Amino acid sequence: MYRTHRLFTPATSRLYSTIISNRYLSLDSYQVPLLKNPGVTASLVKCQLLSDSVAEKEEAVNAMLEFIQQYPHHMVIKTIKTLHNPQAIMSLYCGHNSVSMVDGKGKIAFTMSKRPNRKAPLYAVPSFSDPRFPEFAEKEITVYEPLFTDAKFDIESWVDRALLVPGCALYLHLLPLSAGVQLESIKRRVDEILAYAYPYQLFSSQSPFDSSAAIPASNCNSAVFEVMTREQNPVIPSAYCQEAAYQTIIATGLVQEKEYLKIVEQSGLLVDARPSVIHKETYYASFSC
Repeated sequence: MYRTHRLFTPATSRLYSTIISNRYLSLDSYQVPLLKNPGVTASLVKCQLLSDSVAEKEEAVNAMLEFIQQYPHHMVIKTIKTLHNPQAIMSLYCGHNSVSMVDGKGKIAFTMSKRPNRKAPLYAVPSFSDPRFPEFAEKEITVYEPLFTDAKFDIESWVDRALLVPGCALYLHLLPLSAGVQLESIKRRVDEILAYAYPYQLFSSQSPFDSSAAIPASNCNSAVFEVMTREQNPVIPSAYCQEAAYQTIIATGLVQEKEYLKIVEQSGLLVDARPSVIHKETYYASFSC
């Protein structure tokens, strides 16, 4: 059972937040109208774990899945923030992005969640210098076989993280499918990624032909972007997960950028993000004749 309180912001009656809570979760939801259908809203939900009991993990996971399934015919992007603290023993927490499709009956039809299979390393490549992460400069990156997980695994991973790090939030981007969009067409894009199973690479690597050129990473960010937009963008994989999710949603054209940025700022999604300084042109190797 959820308790709901709706708060209208003074800026506009269209932008409002809804605070939803039960014993296990606190969900602060912000709405914004769709660009082409202002009568329909997309939502950004900041989810926080209320229970600190490991014994209640299953209940918290089920409550979260139950909430997601209340949004039939929606794409749901799930985001855990990337965090970087160079002074910490583990300086980088990579975060995660995944996307699930909720069908018209409120069932999770499929999920795209790409992770590294730590038990199946493939090879190592030289990293491309990124000023945000000096501690990883001139180090090799391990490339792994991809591991694709389901929505329940995503939620369990977040709960495990939140039990260890109080305040760790899960952000849900709830995007209603526009009229005419077919479940089958989105499912085909997911199936193509699963079938191709391109190796998982966290960071951009150095081109073997041109040290000033980068080879894009292939990770959770790139997989979600491809599912949502049918395109590839070499910059997206190098972004912090929270920034990648924001840029993905803007790229879909479903919401107006300025309006969506308002609720992003209200929710604190981008507070810890550090934009990549590796430009798109860097990913296109130079040629000479």
